[in-house]
Amino acid sequence: MKFSYDTSKLLQELGKDIFEFGNQKVWAYYRRMDGQKIYFDYYFEYPDTSDFEGPNDLAKFDKSVRDEVPNFGRQEMSANDLYELLKDENETI
Repeated sequence: MKFSYDTSKLLQELGKDIFEFGNQKVWAYYRRMDGQKIYFDYYFEYPDTSDFEGPNDLAKFDKSVRDEVPNFGRQEMSANDLYELLKDENETI
């Protein structure tokens, strides 16, 4: 069984990041449903980190995700690859 998930807002947000910063590395967050990865969020490593607190940002983001989704996975990939996965996930079955 293949699941679909409304990722339209996430696609829009990621599209803006790609447009502004290019095809950067992201950490894609997912949960498994019957063995299928369902992507639901991402952490974008912005090139100019002067507005951020440094390397602990990813750990803080993990904690905020864990508060809502205790059993999540995280996978490193390009922003474009995640965008394509989210488009596929967004399709109505």
